[in-house]
Formats: sequence, C-alpha cells, structure tokens
Amino acid sequence: MSTSSDLETARTALTTSIQKWGKKFNGETNTEMIELISKVHELEGSDYSNVKVEKGIKYGEDERQRLDIYYPKDATPESKLPVVVFFHGGGMVFGDTDVTPLFHSNIGISPSSTSLPLSFPHAQSRNFLANNSTILINATYRLLPLAAHPSGAIDASLAIAWAVKNSPEYGGSPSSSLTIVGHSAGGSCIGTALWGGFLSEDPLVLTKQGEGTKGKRDEDENGEWREIIASSTFIFLSAGLWYDVDNPPTSINMPKYHRTDDKEKIRREMPVALFREAAEGMKKEGGGKGWTGPRMKFFLGEWEFEEIIRGTEGCEEVWEEAFGGEGEAEGEGSEDEGDEGDEGEGGLDFEMVWGENHVSYVYGIGTECSWIGERLLEIVKGGKGKE
Repeated sequence: MSTSSDLETARTALTTSIQKWGKKFNGETNTEMIELISKVHELEGSDYSNVKVEKGIKYGEDERQRLDIYYPKDATPESKLPVVVFFHGGGMVFGDTDVTPLFHSNIGISPSSTSLPLSFPHAQSRNFLANNSTILINATYRLLPLAAHPSGAIDASLAIAWAVKNSPEYGGSPSSSLTIVGHSAGGSCIGTALWGGFLSEDPLVLTKQGEGTKGKRDEDENGEWREIIASSTFIFLSAGLWYDVDNPPTSINMPKYHRTDDKEKIRREMPVALFREAAEGMKKEGGGKGWTGPRMKFFLGEWEFEEIIRGTEGCEEVWEEAFGGEGEAEGEGSEDEGDEGDEGEGGLDFEMVWGENHVSYVYGIGTECSWIGERLLEIVKGGKGKE
C-alpha cells in the first residue's frame, strides 16, 4: 500500500531527473521520464472508470491510419461536448496509440479495454479530458520508413475529418468546440496540415470529388468545414516546427521523410516556413484584416532543447512580421498570467511550462501536480486562463 511519503519520494525523483538532464533530450531521457512519471501516476491511482474507449478505428486504408476515441460513459449524441484530437510525437520514427504499457498505449487504458490499471501514464492524460466532459480522439499516423512528406499532414487532415464527421455519435460537437493538439512530431504534422493548405477543404469531400461526384452538397459541406476549422484551436506542445538538418537525428530522419538530400528543399517544406507563406498570403489577400485562421497556442517546457525552441520562436517572429505584434508570452507561475484577451477570436500566443522538459509535462497530464492538464482543459472549454 502506497503512502504520501512514497508519492513525495517519486515526485522528488522526477524533479531531480528533469534538472539532471536539463535541455539534453534523447532516448535515454525519454525512457527515464516514462519510468519516473509512471510511478507518480501509479501512486496517485485516480479513478477514471466512467470513461469508455473504442480502439483501432480506421480513418484511412493504411494500417497506421487509425485512432482511439475516449468519451464519458453517460455521453449521448445530445451531449454536445467539446472535441479534442491528439497526435503523439516520436520524430516520425516511433510512437503510436499502442506501443507498450508505458508509452502512448496508455492513452487507451480503461477497464473495458485492458487489464492494466488506470494509474499508468497517458491513461490519465487522455482520460483526464474524457473524465471532464470532453471527447478525446487519439490518432496515430504513418511513420518512417514508409512515410514520405507530406504524409503526416495528410493523415492528420484525414483524422481531423473523421473526428468532425463521427464524433457527434459519441456526444461531441466539433462545430461548437474543436481543438487539435500535436506533441513534438505530432505538432509538425498538424502545423504542416494547417499552414500547408491541407485543411482548406474537407479531405473527405476532396476524396469524393476525385471520384467524380462533386456537387452542390459537396460545396455546402466544404463551407461548413471551413467554418469549423476557422473557429477551432490548434495547440502545439513542444512542436517540431523547425528542422536542424545539419545535426542528427534530424539530419538523418528528415532527408528520409522528405525523400531528398537537398537541405534547402527540406527547409522550405518545414512547418515554420509554411507558416511564413500562409501568414504572408493571408496578409496580402486579407486587406489588413489580419489573421483569419484558427487560434494557435504554443507551449514549451522550461528545459526544452534548441531545435524545438527555434521552431516556436520562428513562428512568433513570423507573426510579428506579418501582423505587427508578437503573440502573448505567458507561463505557469508568471506575473502576467491570466491576461490573454478573448481566446475565441483567433491569433497566436505562447506559454512556458516551468520546471518541465520536452516530454515530462505531456506525460504528466492528469497527475495532481500537473498545471498543464488544467490549462488545456480551460482552453478546450473556452476559458481565459488561470486567474
């Protein structure tokens, strides 16, 4: 039987490890974070038995094009709950909704789907949202060696389209509240999808058009789709938006993913470059109206490695150049916290997650000491931040 002393010891060990690693992040760091955060989840042992899950739902023909959906047991089509679509990280090399009992598969743990306890990490991170009257869709996507740019964006677009079409059956209302979340490489996928134009039309309608069935109903569906995307929120959690193509592992993986050794071509195709093109195009075509796309939230851990930092900073620079002002910089524990303005009117802002690294704050969602879990819930439900 665990005690408060055991829990405090586990939390102290985690904090010590984060500080030990600092901004260095590799496979060993990731493994240690999983082990230590797993212990905290296990000792806290929260009850999420009121959450249901359906796993392995296909949103495309490829084996990797699948998702899991979490929803409250008492949800009905009349519930009209917020919808969240989450994409995991992994550098386009690894990651899944089900890999091991300790990494990403735990997003799907519930009494109906596995004999493992709900206290493992990611079980609580995702059930945390479903347990708070939210529909959560956890999607995976094609990875190397089969993946090839822009497959990540295509898969993200298809998964989002699946969510918009099907989540109402589980009690969701994407037309009222849709939030797209990407961690690390998952952030790269949703950034490329948004800024690369892959979400400008409903992917499911485009598929029908390719089959020669375009008509008035398709045009109506596309209009509704554009309204949903424009009113949605995109959350980038330590997202891979800038590529360090001169140093491994990015210098190894991105040429494989982009199918070229041309570094300049890869740089032109990385998400922050696509954001620049999208922002400049919107500014030119909008006649001074500013950003008319979905609102965007960027989060970084305090102990973040440089490649990730440069991507978020690059997006802030693009925003300032295109629209004349930086996104609002905020963070847990900051003096300026809580002054975000109306988050429902679009735009870009940034928040720092103090005391955390590239993965720790994401793995820790749902634990008692997790600030970011509550913050995400506030954003999803239209709150204005911590008071």
